[in-house]
Amino acid sequence: LSISANANPLGAWKNYALDATMDGAKKTGNWVDYPALGVDANAIYLTGNMFAFGGGFKYAKIRVIPKQGPYSGGAAPYFDFANLKNADGTMAFTIQPCHTFGAPQVQNLVNTGFPSGDFLTVWQITMKAGAPAIARQSVRISPYSLAPNADQQGGGTPLNTGDVRALHAIFRGDSIWTAFTTAHNWGGATNFASIQWCQIRAGAPAAVVQQGVFGAGGSHYFFPASCPDNNGNLLMVFSRASAKEFGSLYFTGRRSTDPLGTLQNSVMLKAGVAHYDRQDGTQRNRWGDYCGVAADPGNSRVVWFYNEYANALNTWGTWVGSAFF
Repeated sequence: LSISANANPLGAWKNYALDATMDGAKKTGNWVDYPALGVDANAIYLTGNMFAFGGGFKYAKIRVIPKQGPYSGGAAPYFDFANLKNADGTMAFTIQPCHTFGAPQVQNLVNTGFPSGDFLTVWQITMKAGAPAIARQSVRISPYSLAPNADQQGGGTPLNTGDVRALHAIFRGDSIWTAFTTAHNWGGATNFASIQWCQIRAGAPAAVVQQGVFGAGGSHYFFPASCPDNNGNLLMVFSRASAKEFGSLYFTGRRSTDPLGTLQNSVMLKAGVAHYDRQDGTQRNRWGDYCGVAADPGNSRVVWFYNEYANALNTWGTWVGSAFF
């Protein structure tokens, strides 16, 4: 964990090594994969999937680090929540902590069911008597399932589109915003990778404000990341590819006044220019797994995003852009 000493990112940093094999004070034989980070006014929230050394998936974990220690340059004591389960008793997987705007005095985290489902689990962490307390609830959404891999221009091995896990989450105003990849049929014989996105009003109980699936027959849309601006307008970045298109970078969005559940037509930010085929040990032509998105800290209207694109034969580049309404 690295924290800048002040507002200058080119200045000094404080660096902390945190032993992921520990669950609180208990030593385990597990290592952490797919770490994620969220932050609110009180604490830093680290999440990860725990795997046994030499074995398979064991459970998901949340680590809560109160800010006062590391932000002052001191020690970084933490609290762990391990072996987390969804409300239906299934194991939680890839819990995504929100980047939280404001100071709601509760931290929200979210995960999908895996490898398919029709719900989101919303976790809420509050600080009580100096220690965090956790609660969960299940929010019913439209069904989702594993998407096909993405055809690319030139044929060959399709680009891996990952799975249904939520890759990014924002809490702003009163809502959690998240998006993930799902299979969707747009009226033909074939499913395509598409983007399922949700706005969930946090509370007790949490409730769906709006949701939708974004994409089109003939193209694959995958690895999304979304962020609302200060006025409730949404901007989203994602990858796109098809039999007629190399791996490219696009974005879309919606005004807060647009009809619920709708996104506007997408815009290309950077076109892929070449075929990509770099398979891992299990013959996956890995792409991603991440896009990035962030609100501009100096201009509440602007949202920045980045993603990869195929920039030469079997290589990828990173492109950065911003947009606003």
